[in-house]
Amino acid sequence: DHDRLTAENWQRLIGRKAHGDFRLLLDFFGAEMNRLGLPEALRTYGPKLLEGSPGGLTHGLIHLGWGLDANNTYMTIEGMAYLAYCGVSVHPERLHHIGALDESPQESLLSISDSYHNDDLKGWVDGVLEDPKYSAESGFHKELIPAGFQWNVTKVLEEGHPVLSELPLWLDKMSHEESLEELYKAIVCLYLSTAGYPSEPSQPGNFLVLHLITSLWGLEKVSEYIGEDEKKTALKQFWSGMLGIVLTSSVGFPARDTLEEIQGQMSHLHDIDGKLAPVGQSWEQIVPDAVAEEEEHNIKLAYVCRELWKRYNQWAGFRLAGGCFTATPGIGPGRDAFKA
Repeated sequence: DHDRLTAENWQRLIGRKAHGDFRLLLDFFGAEMNRLGLPEALRTYGPKLLEGSPGGLTHGLIHLGWGLDANNTYMTIEGMAYLAYCGVSVHPERLHHIGALDESPQESLLSISDSYHNDDLKGWVDGVLEDPKYSAESGFHKELIPAGFQWNVTKVLEEGHPVLSELPLWLDKMSHEESLEELYKAIVCLYLSTAGYPSEPSQPGNFLVLHLITSLWGLEKVSEYIGEDEKKTALKQFWSGMLGIVLTSSVGFPARDTLEEIQGQMSHLHDIDGKLAPVGQSWEQIVPDAVAEEEEHNIKLAYVCRELWKRYNQWAGFRLAGGCFTATPGIGPGRDAFKA
């Protein structure tokens, strides 16, 4: 049967999004889960699937990781199929180290801010988006044209840039666990900047950056089933993909002084013995508000941030971000400029 997927040919469907592909992938991964069991299925297929994590604005990765978090086997199978179906490659063959001296994710974001504002990185992104080779007439990923912003992210990742491919020192120097903690904190500071911090918040948090928090949680859950070297590789790929998403956004990248001020204000703020640091609301206020939200991303945000707050010494940045909700964006056909 030409349509029958096997361990040898399933990769041909990654990101193709042809009619019927999702059902084929769902049946294939369901059969593999039954044959191999969950741990072995993820060890076998997880590393390749994670190469496409930016696809669908990371929703495939979120679905997979959250299925694991919920201990829901069928949701996990759905997530594997979803991640394959919408996969957009970060081009792992391009990723390399240049000895960049950034020793933490926070430092890397500051360096990228400098590049964005001083080296016209925004101009490069705009040029890629207008390049005729990525136009609708060229046929470039025509299946993504109705998705608008997702199509633009795919253009940026396909074109590639040193910011996306040159890996900073901390990705090898830190342990996987330390990298996760510092990357969560760096993304939270980035998220808070989109909501108007370090001054009083004046707008909803950015929908895209929120996804980076919840998809890193998903990556963490998948990484529990793959080898140590593969964990490091997956985090490098996640880093490249998240930068592609953020840089493509029309919201832009925060200035260095904004990020430095947030990082400085938040670095030592912890809630100790029930005494809350003087920022944000309490979890007793945040959780009911999140549960009542029609925008389902906000309850995910509150859940992840509360779990991270418990894990990482009750760092107040997680509590502040957990109550900083996003707004439902207008994206889709004809809306390829993302404004949320």
